[in-house]
Amino acid sequence: MQLSTGNQGFPLPAVIHPATSTCIQIQVPDDPAYMQAVIGVLYDLTLWLSWQRDSARTGIQASQVMKTVWNNIDFSGNCDNMYAIRQNPSNPCLIDASVDGGVTWTTVVDMSLCIDGYFPPNNPADRGQPGAQPGGSTPAPGQCFDLDITIPADQKFLIPYPVTDGWTVEISNPHGAWDEGGIAPYWFCYDGHHFTLGACLTPGLPAGGDPVPTVNHMALVMLYPAGGSSPGIQLLDSVVNVVPSGTGTGLYLLQANDSNLTDNSGSVNCHLHVCAPLAVCASYDFTTGMSGWELSNTSNHITGTYNNEGGLYQSGIGWTSSTTPGTDAGNANAGQIDEIVIQITGISCHVHNMHVHGVKHSGASALNVYGFIVYAETGIAGGSSGTVAAGSGAFTLDNALDYSKTLISIYLLVAAAVYNPPITNGLITITGVTFD
Repeated sequence: MQLSTGNQGFPLPAVIHPATSTCIQIQVPDDPAYMQAVIGVLYDLTLWLSWQRDSARTGIQASQVMKTVWNNIDFSGNCDNMYAIRQNPSNPCLIDASVDGGVTWTTVVDMSLCIDGYFPPNNPADRGQPGAQPGGSTPAPGQCFDLDITIPADQKFLIPYPVTDGWTVEISNPHGAWDEGGIAPYWFCYDGHHFTLGACLTPGLPAGGDPVPTVNHMALVMLYPAGGSSPGIQLLDSVVNVVPSGTGTGLYLLQANDSNLTDNSGSVNCHLHVCAPLAVCASYDFTTGMSGWELSNTSNHITGTYNNEGGLYQSGIGWTSSTTPGTDAGNANAGQIDEIVIQITGISCHVHNMHVHGVKHSGASALNVYGFIVYAETGIAGGSSGTVAAGSGAFTLDNALDYSKTLISIYLLVAAAVYNPPITNGLITITGVTFD
């Protein structure tokens, strides 16, 4: 600030009593003469003679304001107690504050509480608003996110994605070690084993008061949002963990399994792989109806597929197999193949997988399964096939599809070879098909 023209005093502020104040920090050369000079100049601001004159005698009010400021100045010379803030280096959603010059930090703001979910900028094109806010994006079904993270033993790491039921969480390449505030005579590995001579040797034990009391003390755990049926789980290397139904959306936190983190030290590093669940594009329960599916035969079969026909729909049961001789046009083994040949058109969705659910009854050999996929963009795709081992019981067959293309039709043939006719029809039942 400079004195006004004519050395009549410091210019009067436009607002004598502002609603807010600000903070400044100055470093003064460590010499008594400099300190006395600075103190003297600051004290001058508490005198009305130091301010410009006006008819309202505003300089008196200004000097009184500065008198209050003067009385609150800390002349101790200790600058370590200045307030500092930072963005948490392990979690960009957290803002930390320090009052001891950065020796220790305390989280004072959790921005994730104000947003649906934060999506770190894995590449510049993805940078935008978080969660479902304008300008942002919601994870596509099956979309995955990857982070290399460090979890200090005295802190919690918030997974910066809108994790909820059905999401998968996996860690890999865990390394590092952490200490329980010097209580134990050893450090701990990420799995709660004792860290001895550079190796994770002695198995650890659970501790009743820990956040997840059923797993090892000081193991890396993921805490579920409050109110769920489970407090959380232990995270192990390359194990895919599915968030159970009913857990809900909220804060999913990674930390050491310890009831008091404040006195811990050390850290654990790992790669975090988080995936949104696949959405169900279409699901058909044949025990409740045909659901738009029909038998495929010589007159209606999808172009490019086999012109086989076989099977029978039974209400409340599903599609059952048939070996009626002569129905398998062009099949030399007609009468020896117990099969179901069904199809559906009019689907319109992008899917990763087709899951065929059924039951194989006693007497059927291993099943051969053929699925011809028709995409809107490229037409019919070659038959995807699979097998179900011999033996009776329920089965599910999974076939991978091309998610980038639009599925519009599917032709499905499930057959069991039987080489000792005559046999009884109905050795196979398909109870449902799901696309996700």
